[in-house]
Amino acid sequence: MSAVLPPASATVTVVKSLSSVVTMTLVTLCFWSLVPLLAPAGAFANWSPGLTALIGMLAPFASSTGVLATKLLQPPDGELGVVAFVVPAAGGRSRTLLRNWEDTGAVAWAPNARTVAAVTGPQLGTKRLILINVATGRIVRTVATAPDFGSVSFAPNGSRLAYSVAVGQTGSDIFTAGTSGGAPVALTRDHRSSGPVWGRHWIVFSRSRPPARQGDAPKLDLYLVEPSGHGLHRLTHTNPGFLLQGLVATAWSADGTRLLAEFTGQDTSYAETVNPVTGQVRRLGTAAQGLVGYALSANGRTVLATTGGPDPSDSNVVAVPYGGGRLRVLARHAQSPSWNS
Repeated sequence: MSAVLPPASATVTVVKSLSSVVTMTLVTLCFWSLVPLLAPAGAFANWSPGLTALIGMLAPFASSTGVLATKLLQPPDGELGVVAFVVPAAGGRSRTLLRNWEDTGAVAWAPNARTVAAVTGPQLGTKRLILINVATGRIVRTVATAPDFGSVSFAPNGSRLAYSVAVGQTGSDIFTAGTSGGAPVALTRDHRSSGPVWGRHWIVFSRSRPPARQGDAPKLDLYLVEPSGHGLHRLTHTNPGFLLQGLVATAWSADGTRLLAEFTGQDTSYAETVNPVTGQVRRLGTAAQGLVGYALSANGRTVLATTGGPDPSDSNVVAVPYGGGRLRVLARHAQSPSWNS
């Protein structure tokens, strides 16, 4: 089976190594060749949802697309800080969005690309989950405060978002909140739930369970819950080996019929597809390919991934058919891909 690839106008961002020295630069590519460099980048870069990555999903806000990235700065006081900036998708001058970005993992573009959810605050102490207006750079709302936050995911219509909140030293729970106001609502209270990803019908998340063997890692399986809080049930039933943890959700297809996840553990991370009805899981690619999944196209046909496993000395960015098949290399010596699907 061959990959269903985007047209030549569709774009992906990657962080690309330019030399044997660790010099990373944010670039875009049109699935066939690299185009002019946009800006220096840190370890994180993410497209706004604007232009489609696959045929047939042209978005009405394509002209406003941009790239959200971070860079590490050391101010005069000597403390390192992460600054988030936005780069126009067509290239040009970058613009600072947030100067005290605390966690680049807890970030999400709203579906209309006008708002970004992010976490800000001190390394030690109370942090804030905030919504930022991309056009003005203003913080429009503080959604919640907590000692720490996990991943963040917007509802498909952008009216609410789901996020995980740290509880104690190792626990976490899932909450939802409206983007325009209202108190947060707890979806779980077990202190073992994390990593929510909001789909068309369900919110998927990971729930941990204690290992049977002493010294082993907690085990993770995927659960589904309706946004209302009803219908919570276990989706997958895996049996991870020693020091392996299990499944963390990555992305839904737009229609909610396909789900991409990552199987994780010590020195382990590889992409798996999950049937959201039966819970059946299947590894994407082979162990030798070491595919780490980053994104799923809106129509669910193509996975954006890197080769070489979780910590390679070198990797390529590839497009992979969701159902399996030939890899298409999009960028060599590159990492941290994201596309604007």
